[in-house]
Amino acid sequence: MDQSNKISFKGEALARKRKKLRLSQAMVANKLTLIIDQINAIEKNQERGFINFHFKALSIKLYARLLEADLKKIIITTDDSTKAPAKNTPVRPRAFFKHFFTLIFLVSM
Repeated sequence: MDQSNKISFKGEALARKRKKLRLSQAMVANKLTLIIDQINAIEKNQERGFINFHFKALSIKLYARLLEADLKKIIITTDDSTKAPAKNTPVRPRAFFKHFFTLIFLVSM
């Protein structure tokens, strides 16, 4: 399963924080060495503009750090990973750890 289905972000919160700090998308893009379309995609929660999920996640983490935003308020987990799997459902530890370490990487600062 694609990790972007499990983790999403509040891009509009980053946009509000950026506007509150009176920063333009161009200024943020320049600081993060991204293009304006990528900043726009982050703020509008769009999938386009990034090579893969990991690059987008890293860009969001750097964006939040630049704005001094609380990353815990930006990340939204959309799966219920606390439920036990059904009896005949195979457990895929590799997929679990990949998701787990991505989440830990994004939350740690």
